[in-house]
Amino acid sequence: MIRRCEDRDFAEIWAFINAGAQAYKGVIPKDCWSKPYMSLEEGTRIRHAYVRTAREGKGIGAGLLSRRWLEVRC
Repeated sequence: MIRRCEDRDFAEIWAFINAGAQAYKGVIPKDCWSKPYMSLEEGTRIRHAYVRTAREGKGIGAGLLSRRWLEVRC
C-alpha cells in the first residue's frame, strides 16, 4: 500500500531514515555525517526515499516515482 504520510507517521519515519542511514556510514563524507543523520528539525525535508529492506524489489519505489510524489535528481 502506498499512501501519503500523516503527522502521526513522523516518529516512525524519522527512526526509519536514521536506521537506514547506518548502511551508508563510512560512505557519507564525515563532514556530512551526524548522529542522528537527520535531526528532528530537518525531518520535514525529503532528501532521500527509502523502501524497507524486506519490501525491496516489489515495485514500491517505482510506484512512488510513478505518482510523482518525489522529485528525482541525478
